[in-house]
Amino acid sequence: KNQMTIMIENREIIVESASLIRTMDTGCDVLSAVMPWELGLDSEIDRITAPYSYSPAKIYIGGNLISEMILYDIEHITNSRGTVKNLTFASKLADIVDSTIIPPYEMNNVKLTTRCEQQCFPFGISVIVGDDAAAAMNETRKKIVTVQKREPIIYSIDLSNQTINQGYILTPTKKSKYVTDEKKFPRVKAEPTDTIFKHLAKLATQRGVLLSCTKEGDLLITTANIKSK
Repeated sequence: KNQMTIMIENREIIVESASLIRTMDTGCDVLSAVMPWELGLDSEIDRITAPYSYSPAKIYIGGNLISEMILYDIEHITNSRGTVKNLTFASKLADIVDSTIIPPYEMNNVKLTTRCEQQCFPFGISVIVGDDAAAAMNETRKKIVTVQKREPIIYSIDLSNQTINQGYILTPTKKSKYVTDEKKFPRVKAEPTDTIFKHLAKLATQRGVLLSCTKEGDLLITTANIKSK
């Protein structure tokens, strides 16, 4: 109590009650709040909480920024005590929870992070990989690489003083080496009706990782820290 602060744009709003839900595996954070309201009393409040305003918001607890959100849904309720607004906020990651897959629906030899980026970037959502998650998704494998081999060549001979002018040429040569990199799916496939988050979460499960979000609302690939207190 008295520790949560809700800012819409640069304005703190006063609420009767609020509930913040954060999880490790459902994508976006969600906040619902009940705000007392009287039409015309405060034109700025009317503007930033108007239906379809999609106003940016920040949620603080104890003065610490917990989550950056967007005001997605507004409901007006009037009873004998007056009128209130039921406000629903969510991280911008909500866009991939609600939206269906962006083509291509099938991809071959693709990493989880690559598939996430392909689906998230059109919404302005970055993909962040936690250190533990990166270790869980990596594998060591042999890879064929092309290197430049330096070979000597003779480009002139001076007969007068019997000297040879020698240079070098770089020749592309293939060699194998062991590299540690993220595992690739031989093939990923989604139906046009699948939501983006559902599709990506299914792939994440196969890699033993979770899809969550950062406080900025970007996609976070993470793991449960089962060794901590």
